[in-house]
Amino acid sequence: MSNLECKAKAHGIGFGLFVILVGGVLWSMNAGYVPEVFRTVFISWQMLLIAIGVLVLFQGRWQDSFILFAVGGFFILPRLAEVSPAFNWVHPDFVYVNWPILIVLLGLFLILKVLFLPRQLKCFAHRWSDKHATTESSVDGFVERSVMFGEVNQIFLAPEFKGGRVEASFGELRLDLRKTTLPEGRTVLDVNASFGSIVIIVPADWAVELNVSSSFGEFADKRYDIGNVQPGKTLVINGRCTFAGGELRN
Repeated sequence: MSNLECKAKAHGIGFGLFVILVGGVLWSMNAGYVPEVFRTVFISWQMLLIAIGVLVLFQGRWQDSFILFAVGGFFILPRLAEVSPAFNWVHPDFVYVNWPILIVLLGLFLILKVLFLPRQLKCFAHRWSDKHATTESSVDGFVERSVMFGEVNQIFLAPEFKGGRVEASFGELRLDLRKTTLPEGRTVLDVNASFGSIVIIVPADWAVELNVSSSFGEFADKRYDIGNVQPGKTLVINGRCTFAGGELRN
């Protein structure tokens, strides 16, 4: 089983567990096991951020989940103080006074993910001398590449591009597909950018379908010229940009 297939199965299991968790919480509230006063806590935009954080954590996007947990958890504390005496230490001006804590958490996040993620130790040791410090693998026409605190320009040279996954966190990744071709049917490329940018360069005659959602960011189609599109061949770009940007060029 390929690495991409293993990831797909892991994501499916994670989403299933997430659905079970949401259903269990809703049932507990309807059955009366959760006090009525807590309903406004569970059904709130803050809890929605935390729930989305759980979902993306199951998908292996721990950077995005950390941000969602931090923001959702911070802003849910005043709501908890309204319904539970256990949170009476949260004063009315809690958000106004303590919002810089979110900045501190972001700083700790940057340090911890560089120091304690095994695949980032090498990047940390060499990033001052090598701006291309990344992890990558490419097997049988698939690409899987990530960059953090660096810059990468990759030209895909395999005869046929079959899809894959690219990620950028606090860095820039440029994937040039102009020297390869698409197989018949739909070819899927997953992109994930957080506090970084991803640029995908394709031939002018490729049909491309963009399905990228953005949170405080944008993934834009900036192709200046679209030629005669190859029939029966489509590149589908799926993914997310969180505090990040992306571009499709030719």
